[in-house]
Amino acid sequence: MVSPGEPQELRANVPELDYGRIAVVTNGYDPDDFPPGDAVAPDPVRFTITHAGTIYRDTGRVFFEALERAAEQDPQLCQTLRLNLVGFVDPAHIEAIERLEAAGVVRTLGPQPHHLTLGLMRSSDVLLLLQRGGTSRASHLPAKVFEYLHIGKPIFAIGADGALRELLESSGLGMTADPDDVQGIAEAIQVLCRNVRRGHLRLLPNRAYIERFERRSLTERFARVLDEAAARRAQESV
Repeated sequence: MVSPGEPQELRANVPELDYGRIAVVTNGYDPDDFPPGDAVAPDPVRFTITHAGTIYRDTGRVFFEALERAAEQDPQLCQTLRLNLVGFVDPAHIEAIERLEAAGVVRTLGPQPHHLTLGLMRSSDVLLLLQRGGTSRASHLPAKVFEYLHIGKPIFAIGADGALRELLESSGLGMTADPDDVQGIAEAIQVLCRNVRRGHLRLLPNRAYIERFERRSLTERFARVLDEAAARRAQESV
């Protein structure tokens, strides 16, 4: 499995399964994907948030509603906040995005090459995570979270209690909001902007924890899992 919470889900659905046969090896990041010099120059005027990846129909509805509310409650946001959307966005969000683009808050960039996406992420003040609605289980860990962790920027995650929140808390980089709380998300966005403007947004990454998700370390873990499985199979064949 690729997330710490998934074995419990599998066990609940297949109670006769031998729990001892389940291993967890998460997704991760490759440091070689982050060569120096790829970062886009930061905008000295704007507070920049970047979301990388697909935004599904159920994922973005509450967030975009909250972003519009935050801009209505604090009109200065339109002058200071810039949200980069890198990747495919479900057409259900077009009207909200068009309003936010007209206000100067959102910049829709569409799918980009990986190295350019990483550059945009590295030049941002905050990285955004949206757990997918409907199929988003509390155990789910989006693959991009591990690249976010390596970059070391603050991560604003909108998602339920579970593996993602636990990972972000352990990393020292996470700030979270309830996925159903429109006003709570709007207020969190306003607080983020104020803290960046005042220089108060300072999080200390737990590098020892984050380095566990380097792909070289994960490959070693996966190799041990295969060795253990082969040894067990050999014993059962005797």
